[in-house]
Amino acid sequence: MRKISIEQVETGMVLAKDIFSNTGQILLRAEIKIKPRYLDYLQQAGIEYLYVRDERISDIKIDDPITEKNPL
Repeated sequence: MRKISIEQVETGMVLAKDIFSNTGQILLRAEIKIKPRYLDYLQQAGIEYLYVRDERISDIKIDDPITEKNPL
């Protein structure tokens, strides 16, 4: 799993973590393949970064100091 800028996301990448809005509503669930319309939707929602699956980096666990449900 790796965190990348929304500008670097490519169609077909697999989302590694759920994405939540500022109000805690789920926008997209983990394990879906990114489609162009999802990218447009996320950009309009103000999402700047995503966690995507990366088969080369499978042993690294990332702990966020901020939970997805309660972003600053």
